[in-house]
Amino acid sequence: MRDTREKTVTIIFIFILLAGVMFLINIFNLSLIENLKIKDPGEKSAAGLTPKAASRKFSREAVKDKYLRKERLDVSREYSQSVIYEDGVEIARFKTKNHKTYDAQGEIPGGNVKFVNESKGTYGIEQYRRGKRNGDYAEYYREGQIKKKAYYFNGKIMKVTEYYIDGTVRMEVDYTDNLMFTDDIEVGVGKVYYRDGVLMYEWSLTNSNPIRYKISYNKKGELVETKYYDDKGDLIERINHRKK
Repeated sequence: MRDTREKTVTIIFIFILLAGVMFLINIFNLSLIENLKIKDPGEKSAAGLTPKAASRKFSREAVKDKYLRKERLDVSREYSQSVIYEDGVEIARFKTKNHKTYDAQGEIPGGNVKFVNESKGTYGIEQYRRGKRNGDYAEYYREGQIKKKAYYFNGKIMKVTEYYIDGTVRMEVDYTDNLMFTDDIEVGVGKVYYRDGVLMYEWSLTNSNPIRYKISYNKKGELVETKYYDDKGDLIERINHRKK
């Protein structure tokens, strides 16, 4: 009788032990399946974003301020001072005047660099290669409208278009054939417009075109003044078109 009772207790103990083991195995399997399960693309994370959207968000945040250039007009108003930061630490600085960079210090990174012009209240993105601007440049007003588009090659500005805040073109210049041997900033081929789109001013000072000029117009589109220049950029003739 005693042997029978001991056998019964042993069987019950083994049964309970096996049941516990099976329970733990099931819990482990469920956990494994849950971890391996492919989530629905529409399933939202705890932050309220789908995994795809969250990935984009975190990627943007990761490079948000990787490289940032801050620009400010010097108190002398003769040039702009720029400082480039990597993750908030200064890595380079330089001065700019009339699209030309000088007095560079540190190492300017290659690729895309975001920038903020603290004096103008504008911002944008530009590209660098081997320490020089190279590629597309885009600058925006504080409100988000495009202010300027440009293209640089090996540190030299090649083309630029500026816009009024309402989106109409204010100025467009092609510098690809700049007249050499002159310090005049109005070189290449350029046009400036009034807000209503009427041509205000235009010039052509290039190497290939022997007729080099600057022409002014009033708001009615009438000629005001024409100036002609030689191949050195020196003024050779001025014509006043104003009615006497």
